[in-house]
Amino acid sequence: MRLSNIEDLVTPRTATGALFHLVDPDQTEIRAIDITNRLPNTYRYQGDIPVSVLKHTVLGIRIINSDLFLDTSLSYVWHNAIVRRAFAKHDLHEVFAMEVPTGNKKHLYFKCGEDLISYSDLEAKWEKRVQDMFGVYDTENTDLCKDAVKVVDLLCLVIEMHAYHHAGYPYALEYVVQKYGADIPNLLLKNKKQYQEFQTFLYESTAEENLKELIEVLPPLGKHDFVSPPVKQ
Repeated sequence: MRLSNIEDLVTPRTATGALFHLVDPDQTEIRAIDITNRLPNTYRYQGDIPVSVLKHTVLGIRIINSDLFLDTSLSYVWHNAIVRRAFAKHDLHEVFAMEVPTGNKKHLYFKCGEDLISYSDLEAKWEKRVQDMFGVYDTENTDLCKDAVKVVDLLCLVIEMHAYHHAGYPYALEYVVQKYGADIPNLLLKNKKQYQEFQTFLYESTAEENLKELIEVLPPLGKHDFVSPPVKQ
């Protein structure tokens, strides 16, 4: 179990001067410009491969906008604007709460006085805080939408690990097959041209291009004066 003192986890200000409290999202002032500044510099897999949270998010948007799910049991994902917005928002909180591999989350705790705060609980608070800023998941088909986001997220995982020859790729693939069956990864094998396009996107797209695509889905991110003040002082 890894423990950290709360004093070591509180950074008073972001680069733009906004209040920032890691262990208390409600005391943090969230600015769109801080999110867009951090997105291309927050890396998945703890930096093992050069895929930022920004690039991961746009890859998912591209998957939703592709014909990958057409004529499958997941056809509802195809060009679904609700799923697209939900996916665009689902990882924004990681620029504040850190990107921690799923398997490690249950082992990470923060010490706050005599109490322990689990990373999973803290991440959930950050996710809600940022989701509230941009609007929560659309109320229509909420459960279906969340499941669709998870499927797309796992497809991104498989594509990213395979593209950069990550040692965790076989395990990620096995996890997807166990959870959703072989149909999901087979979508990629059956659509090699589309798969190659996703890989090319990972290798060649720039942060500036990625950010432009994300803002098209979440326009408020492009407004530098878009701010969510602290919920409590």
